[in-house]
Amino acid sequence: MLDIHGVFLYTGNMNLSFDIDIFVSTKQSYRLELTENYEGHKYHIVVYDYSTTPDEHIDTQGFDNEKEVFNYIRSFNE
Repeated sequence: MLDIHGVFLYTGNMNLSFDIDIFVSTKQSYRLELTENYEGHKYHIVVYDYSTTPDEHIDTQGFDNEKEVFNYIRSFNE
């Protein structure tokens, strides 16, 4: 199951920033925080393991295009 939510703020430059919750199973879930044009990347994703308390940071990735982002998101369901 995939849940996308977020706050879109306009600060003069329209850059997207939102969270994606991925529920793989009742014992495995992740939160991905996606930001556009951040830290030198076209797309930047920070991943937290939502199954732990507190949420544990497990990965940070930068991507050059949307295809790379979608392939990365799909990898959580493999």
